[in-house]
Amino acid sequence: MKQIKNILSNKKVSSIILGAIIIILVAVVIVNLFFINKDLNSKKIKNEDVYVYFGDEKFDYKGNITLDHEGKITNIKFDNKKVTLYSEPIYYAKKEKVILPVPYSVVNTSVGLQNKVMYYTEIVSRDGYYYLVNNELDYKLNNNFLFDGSDMYIFIQSSKVTFGDKEIEISPLSYVNYVFDTKDLYIYNYEKKKIEYYENVDQDVFVSNKNYKVNLSSDNIIINEKQKLLMKNFDYLKKLKG
Repeated sequence: MKQIKNILSNKKVSSIILGAIIIILVAVVIVNLFFINKDLNSKKIKNEDVYVYFGDEKFDYKGNITLDHEGKITNIKFDNKKVTLYSEPIYYAKKEKVILPVPYSVVNTSVGLQNKVMYYTEIVSRDGYYYLVNNELDYKLNNNFLFDGSDMYIFIQSSKVTFGDKEIEISPLSYVNYVFDTKDLYIYNYEKKKIEYYENVDQDVFVSNKNYKVNLSSDNIIINEKQKLLMKNFDYLKKLKG
């Protein structure tokens, strides 16, 4: 009887030890996943000068900056302050480089095809061309532009903004933000480092160059006189590869 009790007791102790080991392993996995997810959602920018436009007002950030992605929103943290970004691109002051704070779609204007890139993807200048770069991507941009699925467009080629009787030239890396609900129009010219604001723009807003034309009021692209509506739900888009 004592031997049987000892065997049962040993089995019980072994089960307790095994259970404890499993709990510890699960806890380790959860902690590791937490820190991996935190690393993926955070980006640190060290000793850099960057700037962001909110509407027509410029905000400069210098030194050590942290980007923190929560849900569908990215926050910029600097000097113990936190500001929410939506899709406003983050520009480096001393480099030809831009960070996308949220996912964007990349529009191939040859066929109107859209793919998506994840938040923190960078637009960088290299050898006279622009590239989209992240941990799994190094894609050379040609006849492309970027669209946030709502109001913000970033253009890679020199283009022309037209609405009503106005015609405005913009350089590569400029953006145009037309808020359809309020009819507010913001045009940031990267080369001139200048933003122009227009209110109550009731006319259609177009951006065009030799390769394509985009109607920002209806979010469609015009290629060879054919119109195609841009997709706004990125869940249906494949990730850009290259």
